[in-house]
Amino acid sequence: MDITYGLDVVGADNRFISLLADFAEAFQSAFSPGKYLVETFPILRHVPPWFPGATFHQDAALYKKSFSAMRDEPFDKTLDNMVDASLQVFFLAMVLHPEAQKQAQAELDGVIDPDRLPQMTDLESLPYIQALILEVLRWRPIIGLGFPHVSRSDDVLRGYKIPKGSLIFPSSWAISRDPQMYPDADSFVPGRFLRDGVLNTDVLDPRLYAFGHGRRICPGRHFAEASLFLTVASVLHTFTIKPRCNAAGEPVLPEGKMKPGFLS
Repeated sequence: MDITYGLDVVGADNRFISLLADFAEAFQSAFSPGKYLVETFPILRHVPPWFPGATFHQDAALYKKSFSAMRDEPFDKTLDNMVDASLQVFFLAMVLHPEAQKQAQAELDGVIDPDRLPQMTDLESLPYIQALILEVLRWRPIIGLGFPHVSRSDDVLRGYKIPKGSLIFPSSWAISRDPQMYPDADSFVPGRFLRDGVLNTDVLDPRLYAFGHGRRICPGRHFAEASLFLTVASVLHTFTIKPRCNAAGEPVLPEGKMKPGFLS
């Protein structure tokens, strides 16, 4: 679960452990040879579920429910965690780069009155906030390796032949570290997305790869982008983010290492 979905699973009473146990039990029961008479006489599959002895119908419904839960719940939880993961990267960046935080707060103070919170109508008036969010998505992409795609025809890329039917995994991490597009890519520099005080469209927009690619792009990306903007702008307009201090009162900076897995 940690490697595939980025979910921490601890304790035997964890929901995902229970799902796995239920699925394993259902799988073992469903594939026990000779358990159901319908295996010997396939015509019995047409017997209605209410007919006496037709327990395979009820069991099949339970197996399907168990399989669907095992397949869908971890994935749905991962989607819910995507915005949370981006916000964690944002807080990390603000702790490690207070100069970027001060510049963002200065822009907010110049546009938004202190007695109200930012709204979506303020988006176009806050180019540095937009650039900061883009840098958050690029600096630490929460999905390092995208969903697999299949090539529909033979192709050649940079001298490499890609046969039809090849399984292709797009790497968001590699794209975010392209030195030609993002010089000094390991540094947190929101200004790389700005030119003359507006967003620089010549720089590759991280939203094009941060939420997936092609037909498998995250369907909730627009909601995630809006939620991220409102949260980031509201937090910076209201608070100053600082690192925690040790017993001696000295700031303790986090390492900010990414975890391996589908969702880092």
